[in-house]
Amino acid sequence: MNIAIENNNFTIDAALIAHLLDITPDAVQPLMRDGHITTRCETGIDDHRGQYRLNFFYGKRSARVSIDASGRVISRSAIVFKDAAPNAQKSQQPLQESSK
Repeated sequence: MNIAIENNNFTIDAALIAHLLDITPDAVQPLMRDGHITTRCETGIDDHRGQYRLNFFYGKRSARVSIDASGRVISRSAIVFKDAAPNAQKSQQPLQESSK
């Protein structure tokens, strides 16, 4: 699966986000539009240069999709927090937050 990258904008299949956040694909866009799903994009530096980490937060779930510069998915994961997921977690790897 690839993610389209154009002018630092990412287009990702709603089915992937839905799977990771444990919701239906039809729910993704309205929840994002209404601000219930929030996002954060991190740009790789040093050993991770040319990579991006796309983070999605919804309720108690946090999903992460790491991609390379061509949009190829390197890894994906999801976790459930005891309390509501934070909208801005501290990165555990040397990545720099994107302004987009």
